[in-house]
Amino acid sequence: KRIDLLLRERAERGVVGGIQLPARFAASKFKDLVTDPAEIAAQLRRPMPQKPFRQTRIGTMFHAWVEAHYAAPTVGGDLLGMAELFGTEDSELSGLADASSADFTELERLQDAFLDTPWPHRTPILVEQTIEFRLGERTVVCKIDAVFEHNGRVEVVDWKTGRVPSGESARWERQLQLALYTLAYSEHTGVPPEQIDAVLVYIREGEEIRVPEVTGRVELERLLAEAEAALSAASPSA
Repeated sequence: KRIDLLLRERAERGVVGGIQLPARFAASKFKDLVTDPAEIAAQLRRPMPQKPFRQTRIGTMFHAWVEAHYAAPTVGGDLLGMAELFGTEDSELSGLADASSADFTELERLQDAFLDTPWPHRTPILVEQTIEFRLGERTVVCKIDAVFEHNGRVEVVDWKTGRVPSGESARWERQLQLALYTLAYSEHTGVPPEQIDAVLVYIREGEEIRVPEVTGRVELERLLAEAEAALSAASPSA
């Protein structure tokens, strides 16, 4: 059977094309889909379970802590409560058993940095809410970090635990996910996109990037169509 499997894989590598994007995909995948469709094609062709990278794991832990903070600030802000928060069977962090003491130390640094900003003292409209919407022929699944009201406007916020991007190209790529969030929230609530501000908050460095104008629906649909065409044409050897 192992030999048959190897022969089948070798035969598949000689066939060109045929990769299709699933009917539903996560907004977090959109940047990679647009910038590296060959890698997405490889993932779709041979999906493999992967343990989260350390930074991804820490980011997931931080987002869960922020959600807990807004649900009950006096509890969420208690660093001693982390074991209870991350030990619940219902938590999406139940698969993060590999978290080390160094991970928790880094998490505490992020917590301290977050608590030094104005954000923990504000009241969000929603936190970690999933909204789906149609883009082209696909459904985009958006898990929005947080939404606030401020000075009569709506702010869609994306917490970032990595480094601030350098260069216009990198910043444009980072705003794509927020563009999807903005469109999802607009269609979900009826708030016009022009009344929604998009904010990237880089916790580690204490920097906010307010995107003056996120990519609109027409351009997002064009990018998606181009990515789908690239997937369809992708060679299995890519």
